Amino acid sequence: MAAAPAGGEETKEEMLLTDGMDQRKSALDRREEELRNLEIILKKRWAKIQIEAKKLSEERSRSQLGAFGGTMPAPTTQAATVPATAATTAPTPAAGDVEMRPLLRVRCIGCKKPIPIYSSKRPLKVECKNCGKVGILR
Repeated sequence: MAAAPAGGEETKEEMLLTDGMDQRKSALDRREEELRNLEIILKKRWAKIQIEAKKLSEERSRSQLGAFGGTMPAPTTQAATVPATAATTAPTPAAGDVEMRPLLRVRCIGCKKPIPIYSSKRPLKVECKNCGKVGILR
């Protein structure tokens, strides 16, 4: 049987192992802190991106609806009696036909309801069926 190592040598080995483990643990702790900081930074950046996307979406909606927002003159009584244009009214499907889907949906600046667009013609007069606002889609 081999002789047991002296007490001093065993202690040195244990100290070296303990030192190595302590160094690894502190390196892991530092890395964990770095990752937490990166997570915070990424969450802040994501929030900024979402805010910018919302702004762009609102700007796009406004530019698509053109003069919505009260800049168009009020419709005359003659214009009010004219039926809605084919651009904002879904074509009536014949028996057995599949219903036509809108090419685009824009939001009314007044009531925020979606307005289906069935025509690619531009500029296009658009009237909201919910609140009656009229605008030009460019």
